[in-house]
Amino acid sequence: MVSDLEASLKIELAKSLASSWEEVVKIYEREQRAHKIKISQSGNTALHIAVSCEQEYTVEQLVKSIARNGHLRDVLSIENGDGNNPLHLAASLGSISMCKCITDECKELLGRRNGEGDTPLLRAVRYGKKEAFLWLYGMCEGNTATGYCKNDDGKNVLHLAIEGGHMDLAFQIIQKEEDLMDSFDREGISPLHVLAEKPTAFRSGIHFSLLNKIMYHCKILPTNRKTWG
Repeated sequence: MVSDLEASLKIELAKSLASSWEEVVKIYEREQRAHKIKISQSGNTALHIAVSCEQEYTVEQLVKSIARNGHLRDVLSIENGDGNNPLHLAASLGSISMCKCITDECKELLGRRNGEGDTPLLRAVRYGKKEAFLWLYGMCEGNTATGYCKNDDGKNVLHLAIEGGHMDLAFQIIQKEEDLMDSFDREGISPLHVLAEKPTAFRSGIHFSLLNKIMYHCKILPTNRKTWG
């Protein structure tokens, strides 16, 4: 049940979001209960909205305010209606500065999945944000990045890069995770299948180069698609 104070804070935050980011920061600094309040029908907090609006300085100030109150993990992990936490949104926008600001305080968010089963790395690739993906990948420790590069359906970052036509990003992914070229999702689809089935796949030299690179490294392209596992 929402308390009178929380209801009042929600109204105050909503008004401030429409007029002054500085006021939003002041509310966060004054009242820590404001940090967890979801303002919009889509389940966004003020931090979600600041990230979505690409208010990088405001995001930095809000995160600092949250950190001072000692409940960073709980607040930064809050998901909106789509299951996106603030890092998912920052990755989708390709903002390295916002990604850094958030992961500096809560690195475990790199492995969190949204409603589609996407980690922030998958989210960055889905939107073709090459630099953000490379930065997020570099933040992963040991071999954790490999697990973060595949969603619950077995579709990985290479599948997504090719599907989206982000061929330069696909090349970068192959340099990082060469084994993904041999991978299959749950429907038995490999990155090579995705490339071959794109209508515009062979209209440019970069597509041919990518195709040659994948085929060279693939162990075998079976006639009957196998099941991911």
